[in-house]
Amino acid sequence: MKADERKLDEIDIKKAAILYLDGNSLRSVAKIYNVSHVTLLTYFNTVLSSISPLLASEVRAALDDNAPMSIKKPEVVDRILKSYHMFVNNRLSITEISNSLGVSFFTTYRDLERRLYLLYEAFPEFVTKEMVDRVKLLMKTHRLNNLINNNVENTDNKYTK
Repeated sequence: MKADERKLDEIDIKKAAILYLDGNSLRSVAKIYNVSHVTLLTYFNTVLSSISPLLASEVRAALDDNAPMSIKKPEVVDRILKSYHMFVNNRLSITEISNSLGVSFFTTYRDLERRLYLLYEAFPEFVTKEMVDRVKLLMKTHRLNNLINNNVENTDNKYTK
């Protein structure tokens, strides 16, 4: 829990759970209670199960159902595929892709690291195993290059001061 977040009591946690089950997003419910969505999720996974096991199981089921839903949205699928092509074909960095698509670095990273694989599982006729493997290899190469470049920069700075 962040320092500026309020602590939720049992009644607020139950109300938040009901709002979520009524179709509100986790983030919008969290905003109502002035907590992060991660904090709210933690409340649902820990406190709610001890105060209302039935409500907790309903929330858990809804959370599980909603998790893969984003890859079924056409705009998300489009963004994932654009990210893939920019990364693999155009050799753009994650930062460049993020700037081009108007999304955060971490959204692009998740699109390439996780959501592309989820698309492969859901739609193997559109996203192939080769595409997923290609991204994994390129991501590994990027991570290694960044590690080497950062180490070289740190070494240079150490000796040039």
